[in-house]
Amino acid sequence: MASLLLTTIVDVGKGSKVLKIARKHGITGGTIFYGKGAVNDKLLKLLALTDVKKELVLTIGKEECVRETIEDLRKCLKLDKKGQGICFTMGIGQYVGLHYEEKKGDRDIMAKGEQSMFELITVIVERGQADDVIDLANDAGVEGATVIHGRGSGIHERSKVFAMSIEPEKDVVLLITKKSDTAEVIQLIDRALDLEKPGSGVLFVQPIMDAIGIYRED
Repeated sequence: MASLLLTTIVDVGKGSKVLKIARKHGITGGTIFYGKGAVNDKLLKLLALTDVKKELVLTIGKEECVRETIEDLRKCLKLDKKGQGICFTMGIGQYVGLHYEEKKGDRDIMAKGEQSMFELITVIVERGQADDVIDLANDAGVEGATVIHGRGSGIHERSKVFAMSIEPEKDVVLLITKKSDTAEVIQLIDRALDLEKPGSGVLFVQPIMDAIGIYRED
């Protein structure tokens, strides 16, 4: 049976509940990252309340277990209600360290994801540039984002990945866009930050299969 990556973004304090629900459906492990959400709302900006602390929970499980977890998360965390959180799935091609009977990806699952309405844009930039990325995404119609502060192996150590030094001074910005808007978002960010220049940043796109809690004012 194929495995899926389930990503859940909720307010701080709810990550443990997400893992508890996942365990109930046979998903035994997970990782919680701390970040902040950025909401494009004029009133909240006026009140300086646009940055909300978030927890990003990553779990991997068999497709059936993940589907059951999503439905339970929808009910328990009220993800159908705007502002309560987001969860979405992505296919996995290859993985190591998961103790399942079948250790192989599912090409059909990946193909299904490629036909999804939404895509995840991940942007890795220097610490402090996350707001620039979010503003550019807002200009293209993206209404929200999640920022994670990247951590390397140590303040005095550097490792090269994608021609960038990965260290504690990195911001990781997660943007969920409609597939039809992805190209425009990428173009705006690339032009402004000159990502073609080595060391300027990294941007990559992944297809989203299922999503709950994504709202757009269309």
